[in-house]
Amino acid sequence: MCNDEEYKLRRQLDAAIRFGASDEEIEFLTKKILDFKRPIEREIDTPTDGEDILPVYHHVSGFSHPIKVVFSSVKPFKAEVAEWGFVPPWVKTVKEAMEPRKPYNNSLNAQSAGIFEKKTFVAAAKYGRCVVSIDAYYEHHQYNGKTYPFRIFRKDGKPLLIAAISNKNKLLDEETGEIIEKITVATLTTSANPTMARIHNNPATLKTAGHRMLVILDEENVGAYLAPYNKSNEEAFQYKILDLCVPYDETKLGYYSVRNLRSRKDMPYIGNVPEIAEPYEWADFDYTRVEG
Repeated sequence: MCNDEEYKLRRQLDAAIRFGASDEEIEFLTKKILDFKRPIEREIDTPTDGEDILPVYHHVSGFSHPIKVVFSSVKPFKAEVAEWGFVPPWVKTVKEAMEPRKPYNNSLNAQSAGIFEKKTFVAAAKYGRCVVSIDAYYEHHQYNGKTYPFRIFRKDGKPLLIAAISNKNKLLDEETGEIIEKITVATLTTSANPTMARIHNNPATLKTAGHRMLVILDEENVGAYLAPYNKSNEEAFQYKILDLCVPYDETKLGYYSVRNLRSRKDMPYIGNVPEIAEPYEWADFDYTRVEG
């Protein structure tokens, strides 16, 4: 599923302004981004554009657990800085949260249909729904034993508004005795539209969940997705949320193939640089496989 994205923290702050953030709120979020402390083994190179001092991700893997600005309410506006990679509420220590062998450390995404049922996600689905603005994301097509990445974006140039769920943990650092608050997030997926079904054909995913894509919201649906949980009529409320988690209109999306996003024998990974997001034609790929 989607483990690779493209976004600029500055553009996420621009989205916050569009949703109603005040100058004070933008200043607060900017400071949190700049002050965010990351484990050294998870540090990644994040070059900046011009004089902007905020991270720019032309390509970033979710497994490096990058930070995002997420919107948990737009009326009144509320946003936070969160780390991509959902940590369940029962995790209590930094060591456990960072343990790569734990299954939940692979929780970059969550299937929308089950968020109100699964123990891992149910509290976040009720009280931690959020939206994140990204420029594009990447999916892979497997063909003749090789993997070919594709960049997915809105044709009109607007950001993709992705439905997500978040959780706030208070984690004990057993080495220092410090209690660390961490907000983590998983993006939601739904059944793929025809275009995405042709592109994303991972055999392992197809066996367990079929063709998938991210839940992309139009701006007019953001407020409905972020509505406060209705305890008095839970079933109807849940249906309303899940009714928003549908395949996105394929006519609004564009795509093209890009260079490899992982190092491979025939081509090294060039890293988090602008060229990684540029179109790249693979000589040995049959493009009729993804064309409508």
